[in-house]
Amino acid sequence: MDSENLTPPGAVRALYSPQRVPAYRGNPLIEALPPIPSDADIVTQLMRLPEFSEEQRGWTSEERLQCIAQLSHFFYPLARHVELVRSVDTMMREGYVGRAPQSRDHARISQRLYEQQKSGTGLGQVSFHQNRGQLTRALIGLSGIGKTSVMRAYFNNIPPVIYHPDFDLFQVPY
Repeated sequence: MDSENLTPPGAVRALYSPQRVPAYRGNPLIEALPPIPSDADIVTQLMRLPEFSEEQRGWTSEERLQCIAQLSHFFYPLARHVELVRSVDTMMREGYVGRAPQSRDHARISQRLYEQQKSGTGLGQVSFHQNRGQLTRALIGLSGIGKTSVMRAYFNNIPPVIYHPDFDLFQVPY
């Protein structure tokens, strides 16, 4: 495959954006992600309002009753929804810190993984994040409060597969 001109099916070609956060600078896996969303961007991404026009006020009762079903798709994000998106976005980006494909550490770890796989000793002994704490978050809540809706809306703004032709690397953000 000519990586200069073709992007594999199902993937988007990586477009890189410089990062202001020092830990994210120079990491193509982070630079290929969409920009860090503002709170206003998150609200816009999450909000689902039914279609409405003033003309509908003059419709028959039967037609207006049909429009009530649209309210089942209504979603107005609360502060906790914005906090959840911010938290997941941060965890995703932080998960790539130390995993830049062009770094010495990445090459060293990849070599060790390869050697362990070839020798049959297993893959459990190599860590990408030596001496780094891991960010985690539990998503627990009552049915119908927006957990799935929020996650779907957030991930709809992130490509599921990003192809980095310079590294011949596929990135699967989620």
